[in-house]
Amino acid sequence: MARLGDGPLSKLRLLIVTTMGERWWPRGRSVSLQLRALGQRFSCTIDDYTQLLALREVFIDHEYSIDDGIAPATVLDLGSNIGASLMYFRLRYPQARLIGFEPDPLVFARLERNMAQFGAVEIVNAAVAGTGGKLTFFRYPRHSWASSLMPLWGITSDQIAVPARTLDDVIDDLGLDSVDLLKIDIEGAEWDVLPNFRQIDKVRTVIGEVHRIGEDAPSDLLHCLSDFRISVLLATDTIVRFVATRTDDRRPAPNAT
Repeated sequence: MARLGDGPLSKLRLLIVTTMGERWWPRGRSVSLQLRALGQRFSCTIDDYTQLLALREVFIDHEYSIDDGIAPATVLDLGSNIGASLMYFRLRYPQARLIGFEPDPLVFARLERNMAQFGAVEIVNAAVAGTGGKLTFFRYPRHSWASSLMPLWGITSDQIAVPARTLDDVIDDLGLDSVDLLKIDIEGAEWDVLPNFRQIDKVRTVIGEVHRIGEDAPSDLLHCLSDFRISVLLATDTIVRFVATRTDDRRPAPNAT
């Protein structure tokens, strides 16, 4: 049982081990961590190095830390992986309804175990895509956060069929009148999800990533959020991280922290 995130040197320890790189990672073995964030202690078990990087992005780099002056009632988390973002949202917004989607059945099993300590978090073993049905999911061994419906990192022989639902079907099936916070980190599949999403008027804030697909630059997809005020948190040739808030919302706009 490793201790990362428990005590005053927690952030430094996590920063150091992620900076050391993948070479040191114990392949074929899970690592259990004791963490502390937002004044609470919790545990998290990870199975590959990229899942450690996900923890760093959420709890060290504060990728989903926005200050909007309210507590969202409903959070949809697309691309939950092993639960780092859901853990953060539960700790920060304890009264919110949280719904997470993770398509990979192996990663989903870890997500279930990690989230069991928190309770009252709904997780679904399915992809959110532009169309529903069974779709091909591309896995990258030992790099689970890169796995996706889109083979962004090249064709891999590890392919499985996963159930997929459109974002409109998700909102209808869950009976959601509104979504205060939509987090989207689905490694390229956002190019199918956002343009086909008809009920975007129900969403107040969107936070996440857009990836380059071929010749299409990440910023090209942001036109789907024309009714939102967009703050770019990170922009490179291959990825844009952003937070978008509806321009017709009278409540205070979120500011990246």
